[in-house]
Amino acid sequence: MSNKEKLEEIANENKEVEKELDSPRKNDDRIILIDLINHINDKGALDDYDSRLSYLKKNRCLIINYLNKKYKVYSPVLAYVFSSNDIKARNLKTKRDFILDSMPYFQTFIEAFKQGENHFKTYYEFSKDVLYGANSEKIVSDIRLAYYHTIHSNIFNGWAGVIGSNPIMITHKNIKNFGFYSGVLSKADEFIKKYPSIFKEFNKKNNIDSSGLLKGISKEKLFKEQNKLIPKVNIDEVFNHFETLTKTTNKNDEFYLTNEKLLIFINATFIECKPIKQNFNCEGFVKKNIRKVFYDFYFKNKNKERNHTKIKRKYFNIMNDAFNGFNENDYTDFSK
Repeated sequence: MSNKEKLEEIANENKEVEKELDSPRKNDDRIILIDLINHINDKGALDDYDSRLSYLKKNRCLIINYLNKKYKVYSPVLAYVFSSNDIKARNLKTKRDFILDSMPYFQTFIEAFKQGENHFKTYYEFSKDVLYGANSEKIVSDIRLAYYHTIHSNIFNGWAGVIGSNPIMITHKNIKNFGFYSGVLSKADEFIKKYPSIFKEFNKKNNIDSSGLLKGISKEKLFKEQNKLIPKVNIDEVFNHFETLTKTTNKNDEFYLTNEKLLIFINATFIECKPIKQNFNCEGFVKKNIRKVFYDFYFKNKNKERNHTKIKRKYFNIMNDAFNGFNENDYTDFSK
């Protein structure tokens, strides 16, 4: 098989992978984590989760050794689930509260993790001769695209999108997605580290550091920055308005945004003025609920603008350029 044929095969294989990951599982009830949701809504402390979150911010992932194999967990919520005891949970179908048995979900994660590793090895791991050959630049470009930009399973922005993402609702389907792309990411990092000269510009061209997140983003740092998109609106005002998306949920009790996605959105859109298109942190959402948040932002701030030409379009694009799932029909219905 030629290199070109292999690269073309990748696209077809990715479609098959996502179809398989999206396949339903019998008796896969939707589970929420009671203490975690209360904690995120400032209704109680949860030291176990906070310690995992702090650890992942410093170390990128939690490594779990199981049966002589290492598994990397990039999600703070899954790090908490897989390493904590007495987690209070609720079955949304039966409305029953119970103590979560995390082992079945961990088994789902590690099986998918191994599948993800194999996926990268089969479709992206080229030999040294090929990697240093005539198609080197194309190979690196394709890996970078999948690593940072391709939307995988309508959830992750690139393989690196698994870092810091959280499945607030626990299902085997969700865990399988996280496990698979954690495995892909882990194997990709090993491959990239093996050939530093080939991948020396890999992170620089995306303004992304080794953790897979945009450089230097924190709430405190953002608040010191100038809002270049709407100069008369302070960044803290922007944050306070859109923070509601990290505290409200869809009908499945999934939060619309993680804190990380919120910070990336504000930094890219209002400070860098180079929007990064992300997915919301949930499998489904009612578009009018999201539109209302962005329309309210438009209504509140439109009179602070000097130039009122196409001002509604400007504020609609704040939403449309930063998040997947919208189109021109949403512009027509922006106020609805």
